[in-house]
Amino acid sequence: MFACQEIISSVVNQGATELHADATFKVVPSIPHCRQLFMLHLILQNHSIPVCFVLMEVKTEASYRKVLERFHSKFPEVRPLSIMIDFETALLNVFSDIYPEAMVYSCWFHFVQSLQKNI
Repeated sequence: MFACQEIISSVVNQGATELHADATFKVVPSIPHCRQLFMLHLILQNHSIPVCFVLMEVKTEASYRKVLERFHSKFPEVRPLSIMIDFETALLNVFSDIYPEAMVYSCWFHFVQSLQKNI
């Protein structure tokens, strides 16, 4: 996990209450065997500020839980009111558990993509 306490504190102190989570597969190294780069962004004045980067070997509910529990314990000042995620059940479950006071929204684009794959 790569994150900077000073940046996160600064963004939160300026009023950021929205958190976005996203992952990409295109920029991960092959050694060690990484499957995705998982990123957390805080939204401040309609600008996305990347605050945490995690190279992940698997994308399971257990692995997301470990990452987000660690993030939550290291940065308790992050208390989002809303969270935007890809349409992924594992992420929805974990974010709902760790931040029960937040509304968790799934991205419409990824929802439609999921529907198209399963038709």
